[in-house]
Amino acid sequence: MFTLANINVKNKVLTSKYDGGEMPKILSHIIKERQIDIICAEEVTPNYVEKLMSYLPNYQLTGKYRLTKKEIFENHSNESNPIITNQKVIETNTYSLSKNIWMLGKRSFLSLLPRIATVTTIEINNSIITIINTHLDHLTDIARKKQLEYLKQIIEKYRKNQIILTGDFNLNEDNPLFIKFAKEMEKQNLKLIKTNTSTFNNPFASLQKGPLKNFIITSPNHIFASRSLKIIETKVLEDQISDHKMILTKIK
Repeated sequence: MFTLANINVKNKVLTSKYDGGEMPKILSHIIKERQIDIICAEEVTPNYVEKLMSYLPNYQLTGKYRLTKKEIFENHSNESNPIITNQKVIETNTYSLSKNIWMLGKRSFLSLLPRIATVTTIEINNSIITIINTHLDHLTDIARKKQLEYLKQIIEKYRKNQIILTGDFNLNEDNPLFIKFAKEMEKQNLKLIKTNTSTFNNPFASLQKGPLKNFIITSPNHIFASRSLKIIETKVLEDQISDHKMILTKIK
């Protein structure tokens, strides 16, 4: 059995070279206390990574950043979707959610920023598992729809492996776009691990009704797992380390 977590750590984009303040230290304590083997995170800046990994000497971080060249907001918006693990890493790649999945730094249609997916294959409990972690556009379903198409291309490359797909999809579970994607994942033998609760402390959550239903996001973080993997327990933690909540799942 092993424990996997997903958390968007929140990049304060108005702060240049944001390092998370005390949050990396608090997150490292949670990782150690709960004996988490695999951490999939979003909105992680270079300075946040440096601080977090200083508290986790027995863990390895995989994943590249989304910007590959100097841009005007590089110090504010250069993020990665790292996969951090204390298990053996077999291979790792970072893909672009754009027309050319191999070219980091590219934007898909209507995407304000480049979006990426980190893919890391690990050996754990004598099994080989491919972990995929991503973060979709925060503004429109049109952009997210294109990025899901590119994400499916990436998943297809690893379909012979057992897969765990995680990330901040910026889509509620009942969004028609996400429902369609989940059904497509079912055909790939990837089942959605339901949390049945919010994973994001949205200050406008009370407006989530009527025509605004799909615009007020309260549950953007999701985990899918191959049917061959047995889900023992899943919970959403209330620890205040971000405006997002950590999803924690035990898998066998």
